[in-house]
Amino acid sequence: MTIAAAPTPPNRVTVAAAQRVSAQPDPAALLALVRLEGEVRNAASQSDLVTLIANETRKLTRAQQIIVFGFTVSGKLGVDGVSGMGTPDREAPFVQAIASDIAALHRAGSLLQPKAYSLEGAAGVHGDVLRSYPFQSAQWVPFVSRRKALLGGMLMLRAEPWSQTDLALAQRLSATYAQAWYWLTTDRKPWSLDKIDKSFVARVGLAVGLIALFPIHLTSLASMEIVPRAPAVVTAGLDAVIEDIPVVSGQSVKPGDVLVKFNDTTFRNRLDVAEREMQVAQSRVKKTTLLAVSDMRARHDLAQARAEYAVKAAELAFARDLLARTTIRASSDGLVILGDKRDLIGRPAAVGERLMDIGDATALEVRIDVPVADAIVLGDDRRAKLFLDSRPLSPVSTTVTLSDYQARATEGGQLTYRVMARWPGDEEAPRLGTRGTAQLYGDRVPLVWTLLRRPFSAMRQWIGL
Repeated sequence: MTIAAAPTPPNRVTVAAAQRVSAQPDPAALLALVRLEGEVRNAASQSDLVTLIANETRKLTRAQQIIVFGFTVSGKLGVDGVSGMGTPDREAPFVQAIASDIAALHRAGSLLQPKAYSLEGAAGVHGDVLRSYPFQSAQWVPFVSRRKALLGGMLMLRAEPWSQTDLALAQRLSATYAQAWYWLTTDRKPWSLDKIDKSFVARVGLAVGLIALFPIHLTSLASMEIVPRAPAVVTAGLDAVIEDIPVVSGQSVKPGDVLVKFNDTTFRNRLDVAEREMQVAQSRVKKTTLLAVSDMRARHDLAQARAEYAVKAAELAFARDLLARTTIRASSDGLVILGDKRDLIGRPAAVGERLMDIGDATALEVRIDVPVADAIVLGDDRRAKLFLDSRPLSPVSTTVTLSDYQARATEGGQLTYRVMARWPGDEEAPRLGTRGTAQLYGDRVPLVWTLLRRPFSAMRQWIGL
């Protein structure tokens, strides 16, 4: 017995047809995938490939942060690239924490397969750093060769959980990345010892040895900023709430201009009370003076009345001084050096707290922050060359005037040594706050030491000597 199919209602799309329409791929996404795979295959070096992986993958997988891992010459898995950064800062707390976490997974042998986990379960010495990171949903995508060897991988991070569509696309890209990674990191050019001319090698070795021993200055590059020399520091003269700061950073001020206003309600009331107490004490002195003419006891009270009058006069003078301090005025000409004044307005300030600086735009010096990893031995009158961002093709030669012996943390959390250099008087003075790059010159050393200084430092830290 054959059962007839129910007729399809007119002007309706069947469920199967709707599923086929919804399953159709997005042409824009396919085009982006094809374009990215083409760029990966055309990558000229491993650094170009790392940049593509770290930055272009986010557009397809909707990752908010991607960290690329590769093997170092020592065989350890380390961070090669971070999305949004040209060169990853391996000394940053988060980079060290995530590298330690991936290294632990590598030692456990769980990196050959994709792995999804949450940073909320991180433990160990870096657990607090990982748990405080805003993107907690992590997905490890390995780069595996045809022989099932781990070449590297990428860790994708975002706030919301990963969808199957994004993970499938990431798996497709990982195969492309693994192939390109393998060919860029493997030397396949045939060679033979029989083809080497030993005399030529000897001559080249001699030439390289002579060049390696050629003495040059040990140099270091660091960020710099133009700052005022001996700026006037504006500090709070009393404990009060900041009511207003009528100036902005970079504004030119003259003596007498208002810089900071504190809330003066308490101090005005204190002055009013002190004035009334002063009047009472003055009246008592007058009354006691009149009575002292005929009353012996009043003569004894006169000294006490005058002492109380002196105390009230001192309290009145102190109240007037406090009220006057509620308004801070400029004491000299200069430019205001101030951060975001919205962070100060409405906040109670303590006596002696630094609020801003007043700098002379014509008396300048250079502040150079040398990273600990690039620190070299510097002394007074060492040569330096300044490359301002506003005029990078016109370097300025100067000398070092001060070099800190102790590293300090910058606003970004990086440890640096502070070096001060003078700004040449014959050069056109830039505006305060101008930034750039400074090249510092140290002692003369062989060229080979300049080339191998960082590898030796990294090796020393690795082997612990």
